[in-house]
Amino acid sequence: MDTEPIELEPDTAAPRGIDAALPLPACSAFDAALARIVADARLAAWLARFPALSGWRAATDERPRFERPGVLDLRWNGATARVAIDLAAFPALDVVAAPALDARGDASVSLRTALASALLAPLVAAFAAAGLDGVTIGGLRAAPPAALDATRCVLSFALDGAPLRCALLDASMPWLDALAARLRGERLPDAAGQLARMRLPGRVRLGSRRLPLAVLRSLRPGDVLLDLAPAALGAARAGPLHAWWGARRATQWHATVLIEGTTMTMIETPDTADDLDEPIVAGDLPAGSPADSSADPPDDDAPGAAPEPADLGDVDLPVHVEIDTLSLSIAELAALRPGYVLELPLAARDVPVRLVAYGQAIGGGRLVAVGAHLGVRIDRMAGDDGSV
Repeated sequence: MDTEPIELEPDTAAPRGIDAALPLPACSAFDAALARIVADARLAAWLARFPALSGWRAATDERPRFERPGVLDLRWNGATARVAIDLAAFPALDVVAAPALDARGDASVSLRTALASALLAPLVAAFAAAGLDGVTIGGLRAAPPAALDATRCVLSFALDGAPLRCALLDASMPWLDALAARLRGERLPDAAGQLARMRLPGRVRLGSRRLPLAVLRSLRPGDVLLDLAPAALGAARAGPLHAWWGARRATQWHATVLIEGTTMTMIETPDTADDLDEPIVAGDLPAGSPADSSADPPDDDAPGAAPEPADLGDVDLPVHVEIDTLSLSIAELAALRPGYVLELPLAARDVPVRLVAYGQAIGGGRLVAVGAHLGVRIDRMAGDDGSV
């Protein structure tokens, strides 16, 4: 029995975009900039500069109800802003506002704008006091209720005790940029005190050693790595050691310290710096550590054949041994000076340690003494569960 081949037509439909597959609420650049101003606690601090203004409130999810809507056009350095007001609350402005559909020509509109500018002179003066010099009235026109559908933010406040309400319909970005710049210059009353009380986690680097990647991969719980920390840490004063307070890969406080038993002594004033956590800095390597001596680097200028491919397992990684130490507030760190002694809850030799490479914890364990050497007995390594 003969059968006819089935021809499949290729699917020519365009693939669904991410908006169709995953509908997300849209947020324009204007709405984002407006939200950064309205939701900034410094806005209230800035508005407090104007004693005639009180009861300020801004809402981005409301639609105003005005008896006689009117739209005020504001101009500043070529940028425009459109604000809706209720003309019924301002009889004088209601008289001079241009009708929604005014076909009598520019002369009538210009006259009405001049009258509105005279009536709104206190508003222009308020803008100047806020640092926005040169604001002018571009026009005032009655508007249909449907114009309020474009409301982006409803503003409620009292001016000299008189309640007022208006709605921001639109504004050019220079308006929002200017307001945001003024907020950046404000300081909240207790912000400095709150930041000063913020505590930062601390850590101390006991030592470092370069280890081949193959060795790190072979480590299992119970293995001991020697010469990762100074032997003096187990009995006498050890140092200088490097201490940091703050989050990795960010600006941190750092200092050089000496550790003896349950005390840690500052030997320099803490300062801030970015900790890249990559190199082994001078003084990290235990003295006489045989594993950290490296052959002379090849001369890049010497002629010869291309270098042979290296085994990835032979690549050395700088491995640091670190412990957690006291968390200190920013105020405490700023007050520390050389000679200041911090009391530790435990001796450094009794605190669990972690192995860190390039800012990542790759294992953990405890310090153990093997003869005259101090090493780390591995309790766990990253990837013990097969996840790495």
